[in-house]
Amino acid sequence: DAQHVASASDKTMRTWNAENCVEELCLNLKGINSVAYSPDGQSIVTVGYSDMTIRVLDSGSGVERHCFGGHKGRVMQAAFSPDCRRIVSVSLDRTIRVWDALLGVEQLCFFGQDDGHVVSVAFSPDGQRLVTGSGGWLNDHSVRVWSAITGAELKRFCGHENDVASVAFSPDGKQVVSASSDGTLRIWSLDDNVFPG
Repeated sequence: DAQHVASASDKTMRTWNAENCVEELCLNLKGINSVAYSPDGQSIVTVGYSDMTIRVLDSGSGVERHCFGGHKGRVMQAAFSPDCRRIVSVSLDRTIRVWDALLGVEQLCFFGQDDGHVVSVAFSPDGQRLVTGSGGWLNDHSVRVWSAITGAELKRFCGHENDVASVAFSPDGKQVVSASSDGTLRIWSLDDNVFPG
């Protein structure tokens, strides 16, 4: 709703009113790695690096709605689909998992890296694709686009020289932007680049 901000640090998850900067909610949640609002503003997804879980909370009360478990390594990031019905998560276990946000069950699981880790993820505006960024010591630091339905790899972009910490689709779904620890931000065209195979 563009009126609230969520943050995670120091073993807490906090929400703030963006207009007056007043804290509205503070929860003690051990080992949170990242947080994200649902597009409708009704839920918040948190990921834990210590217990390797994904939790869906009511954004107003902080009451837990679901807790997903299944990753075998630190969960790095999670994001809602545009229709709020699915959540995608990525982990140091190299897997990408798609969850039913309403029922709390896993819908899809596939490996996103042969080496290294998957550290960032986002849904496309139509909810049909995912983009991920990779990291780790033995890694190509690639940005990859996947089918959110089947897990098939659709595109691969290489050029970063360090962990790809953040990825996103453009509003029209025709471009992907990636930010890396190598100090660069790159924009990739989904129309012009050919999957290298």
